[in-house]
Amino acid sequence: MAQNKRPFNYWSPIQAILDLFVSPEAEPDAPARSEYLKDLYFQHRNFDVKGIAAPGEATLNLAHVFVDVGLAPTRQTVSANPIPALHKNGPDERHSIWRFLLRHDQAPRNLVVLGAPGTGKTTLLKHITLTLTTPTQDAPRLNKTPIFLYSRDIAQHIGQNPHYSLLQAIHAMFKSRQITVPLNWLAHDLSNGRCLIMLDGLDEVANLEQRQQVAAWVQRQMRQHPHN
Repeated sequence: MAQNKRPFNYWSPIQAILDLFVSPEAEPDAPARSEYLKDLYFQHRNFDVKGIAAPGEATLNLAHVFVDVGLAPTRQTVSANPIPALHKNGPDERHSIWRFLLRHDQAPRNLVVLGAPGTGKTTLLKHITLTLTTPTQDAPRLNKTPIFLYSRDIAQHIGQNPHYSLLQAIHAMFKSRQITVPLNWLAHDLSNGRCLIMLDGLDEVANLEQRQQVAAWVQRQMRQHPHN
């Protein structure tokens, strides 16, 4: 599969940084972790330009075009409604996503990013993923392993298997890309609260019953992995 045949020179500019992040001397599972982070980087490094069918000169590097969005807290609860009612907030009430992710005055929280279609929710999650897979000196200091999954993929499985787990979802994601990466280390990270789990596209699950199933699945994962 073409996705797994990646020229090494694309990765080399940030390889030294990643080597520091996952030093083999510090962690025996570093090669598997490195391959995992590397694949996430290649999977999410480009900006999704609607209407462009194939990568080429028109493909945009997300790191070059991302514009941080302002987020405002609400007190809404999680819903299967793909287009929830949004509160109006002034510009002075909006903050970067990192303000919420890096808060040390509270226990780990579950965040829901709400917004109308096209406001940049997916792009924001991809930006977070790239930041965590390619840490730089001036990057936010969030020591978490990123996990990025799509709701539409989850919906395909949980209807057939009500006990579908988070690790099974991650395995399925890599299997669909024909990539084999050992994930024992990731199970350890999950059990120790070292992951940032991102689930994108609940509004892309068209069937109401499936959306409700995905919402219930998310609630179960939050209970099973409470410190992430």
